[in-house]
Amino acid sequence: IRIVAAGEVALEGTLSACGENGDHASGGGSGGAINVACRTFGGTGRLCADGGGGRVKLADGSDNYSVTGVNGSGGGGGGRIAVDYQNLIGSPTARFSTAPGNSRYQNTPGDPRTAGMGTIHLADDGLLGETLTGIHGNLVIAGVDSWSPASLTVSNAAVGFAEDDFSQA
Repeated sequence: IRIVAAGEVALEGTLSACGENGDHASGGGSGGAINVACRTFGGTGRLCADGGGGRVKLADGSDNYSVTGVNGSGGGGGGRIAVDYQNLIGSPTARFSTAPGNSRYQNTPGDPRTAGMGTIHLADDGLLGETLTGIHGNLVIAGVDSWSPASLTVSNAAVGFAEDDFSQA
């Protein structure tokens, strides 16, 4: 999904480029890409490029997207979201997600069969506040190598910082 606007983009709904769930013990599709470029950005909407869930065949022959199956398949990796803007409309609360799809292996830390979170590229740290809610992905913030909020609350979020030299003080 690509949106290029000379003026304002106010997102109040959902932009979704999520991967499809697997079918009949197959892996989930990877998340797609969303690119928004505009002069002014805002809104309370959601941008989603999550990976699809892996389908699991259970011991009784049934299948679902549970992580307890015996013949599991992997979830798709998270996609990419980029939002490039010069100004913000008020104090937007847009949410971003590039979460990996569910898989049988997701509860095994370090397991190479586990899909990874995707990347969320932001023009600056203006969309980040002292509370991170509804953000799932590895953040890349243009021109920012450190971030020092006075306090930080993480709620319903999974955030990584993709830059090796990034510091959160």
